[in-house]
Amino acid sequence: MAMANLSPRLLAVANLVPQCSVVADIGTDHAYVPIYLVENKVADFAIASDVVEGPAMRAKENIARHNLSDKIDVRIGNGLEKVNGADVIIIAGMGGKLICDIISEGRPIIDKAQMLILQPMTAIYEVRRFLHINNFTITDEHLAQEDEKVYNIMVVKSGSEIIDDDIYYHIGKKLVDNKDKLLKKYIDKKVHSLDVMTQNMSNSDDISLSKKMAKIVALKQRFLQIGGSL
Repeated sequence: MAMANLSPRLLAVANLVPQCSVVADIGTDHAYVPIYLVENKVADFAIASDVVEGPAMRAKENIARHNLSDKIDVRIGNGLEKVNGADVIIIAGMGGKLICDIISEGRPIIDKAQMLILQPMTAIYEVRRFLHINNFTITDEHLAQEDEKVYNIMVVKSGSEIIDDDIYYHIGKKLVDNKDKLLKKYIDKKVHSLDVMTQNMSNSDDISLSKKMAKIVALKQRFLQIGGSL
């Protein structure tokens, strides 16, 4: 059986996992990431967890095809309830609000782990604020492109972090510090979205939108400022 091939998004997630004894992948679906990590000897053992029986069964079949049933355990459970003892916990490919809920409900398990690898599909701003408020720090962050979409991938550990500028909830400070190669494209997409919003507002007769529009214009200028420094 050939080694697992990952999509660019999942490969970027896997590449941020350090050498560890036990890795847990939440919402594992086909278990592609655990298979890759065990095959490449990044993790000695993996837990592939999913809340739905169908994906869990697909994961089991895929793991068996790779002859890794003794090194990857498939568990059916909600959030983190079945992954106690993992060194590294991956939560990828879910909405940001769901990720925040999973972290809140599984905090005792997370506190025993070394780190989280998060890849939210939506609500990136809200995820960063949630992590800050709940005493987590983003120690590293990278962007990955798959087709025309750009995804955020965060390495998160317990600990306080000083965020002195709201812009870093919109654009992760580590992305700026690292001068991520996709950051300019990421910012351009955000600027385009803001332009669409302001255009829609300018066509409205609702005067209450004026303050909101001013905030959007100011945010756009901050994005352009950061983009210009890259």
